[in-house]
Amino acid sequence: MASQRCDAGRGRVQSTHHAADLSPAWRAGHGEPRGEPPWAPAIPVIPVDDIVIGVVAAFAATAQAISGFGMNLILAPVLQVVAPGPAAVRLVVGLSAILNSAVLLTTRRFVLWLPALLLLIPALAATLLLGPVVSGSSSSALGVIVAVTTLTAIAATAMRRPPRCLTGYTGALAAGVLSGTMNVSSGVSGPPIAVYAAAQLWTPRQVVATAQAVFLPGNVAAFIVLGGGTFRADLGYAGLAGIIAGILAGARLRGRVPSHAVRVAVLVVAAVGAGIVLLRSA
Repeated sequence: MASQRCDAGRGRVQSTHHAADLSPAWRAGHGEPRGEPPWAPAIPVIPVDDIVIGVVAAFAATAQAISGFGMNLILAPVLQVVAPGPAAVRLVVGLSAILNSAVLLTTRRFVLWLPALLLLIPALAATLLLGPVVSGSSSSALGVIVAVTTLTAIAATAMRRPPRCLTGYTGALAAGVLSGTMNVSSGVSGPPIAVYAAAQLWTPRQVVATAQAVFLPGNVAAFIVLGGGTFRADLGYAGLAGIIAGILAGARLRGRVPSHAVRVAVLVVAAVGAGIVLLRSA
C-alpha cells in the first residue's frame, strides 16, 4: 500500500509538472516565445509591392482588353518606381506578351494582316538594334527615358486629329519604328500604333485585333533582347495574377463601358505614374 501511495504521489507530481510544462509562463521561461504555440501555422504576408503591381496590372489589362491599348502605358511607370532598371522593362514586355496572346486568341479573325506587317517589320528592326544599348543603361537614366516617353506618348494619344501623313506606307513605317524604339527603351509601345490606327478607317474590333498582332511579336523580341535584366519573380507572379483578372473583367465589360472613359482613365493613371518616375529619377 505504501508503494502504491508513493506511486500515486509520483504520478500526481508528474502530471502537475507536465501541466506546468504546457503553460505559457513555463514555455516563456524556458526559451519558447509567448503567444501562439510553436506548432501553429504561419500566416503568409503578401508584400505591398506585389499588391500594387497586381492591382495596376489588373486595371491595365482590363483597359487593353476593352480598347486595345493601355497595358504598357500604365504598368511601365509603376514598375520603374517599384523595381527600377532594365529588368522592369523586360517584365513589362513579358507580361504584355501574355496579355496580347490572350486577347489575340479571341479577336484574331478581325486582324488586318497587311497593315500589321507594315507596322511590325520596322518595329522589330528598331527593337533588335536598340536592345543591347538599353540593357546597359543605368536605372536613373532609364527612369527618365520611361517618364519622358510616357508623357510624350500621352500627348500624342490625346490628339483628336492625327496627322494625315499617318495614313500611308510612310506613316506605317514611322509608327513602327517609334513603337519598337519606345518599347525596347521604356516598355511603352502602344501610342504610335494608337495614333496610326486613329488615322485609319478601322472598326474598333479591327483596331484591338491588329494592335495585338503587332504588339505580340514586338514584346517577345524585346523580352529576348533584354535578356540580361533579371526581374523579381514575385512581381512577375503578381502581374500575371492581375492580367488574368483583367482579361476576365475586360471580357465582361467590353461593350458596356464607353471606350472614351477607358481612354481618359488610362491617360490619367499613366500621367501620374510618369510624373512620379520623373521626380524619383531626376
